[in-house]
Amino acid sequence: MLCIIDIETNKGRNFTADDFAGVVILLMTGITAETLGDAVNLARIAEKSGIVTIGIPSHNIPPESEDFQEFRKYADAVIFSRYKTERVSRRIVERISDLVNKSGFVNLDIGDVKCIFEKAGTVYFGEGSAKVCTEAAEKAAEMLGDIKGARYILMSLTTPSEIRLGELVEASQIIEGKFSEDAAVFWGHVIDEDSKGTASVAIFAAMFD
Repeated sequence: MLCIIDIETNKGRNFTADDFAGVVILLMTGITAETLGDAVNLARIAEKSGIVTIGIPSHNIPPESEDFQEFRKYADAVIFSRYKTERVSRRIVERISDLVNKSGFVNLDIGDVKCIFEKAGTVYFGEGSAKVCTEAAEKAAEMLGDIKGARYILMSLTTPSEIRLGELVEASQIIEGKFSEDAAVFWGHVIDEDSKGTASVAIFAAMFD
C-alpha cells in the first residue's frame, strides 16, 4: 500500500508503527523548515518498520541544516525539482501514485516502484506535457536539466487510451538517450481519459549518491 502524508497538516501528531500496518511506501509532503522535526520522527518510525520513505521538501529548507541532514539519514529518497512550487510537488505525488494505482499498456506495480526508490538518496524530477508524446518527453528532459550520473531512471507516461505503443517506446528512447548507458531505465504507462488529448511524461532520476 502507498501512504501519502502531509506533514504540515499533521504537525504535532504522534504517529506509531501501528498507523502504518500494510504500508510499503510512505510519501511525505509538507516538509518545511517548521515541520522538519515531525518529518524526522515519522521517517524514523517508517525506517524501523521497513517502509520505503520518500520525501518532497519545500524550497524554504536550508539543505545544510542539521534537521534536514537528520531527515536524510532516515528517508530512502528525497525528491528535488528545478521549479520548487506547490504545483510541482502535487505533480510528483500524482505521478508516483498513478504508477502504483492506475494501469496502462506497460504497468509497474508497487514492488517495482519500491525497488527504484529504496535507498535512492537524491532524486531529481522533471515533467513535460504536449499533444505528441515525444514532444512531452523532450520538455520533461528540459525541465530536468543537465543531470549526469543517475543510476536509475523512472519514467511515467500518461496519455489517453488511443495512444500507440510505438509512440510510448519512442518517447522512452528519447529519455534514455539523455543519460549514460550505465543507467537502468524503467517506465510505466498510465491511461487518463481526462487528459484531453495531451500526453504527459514525468522523469525521476535517482541514485546520484
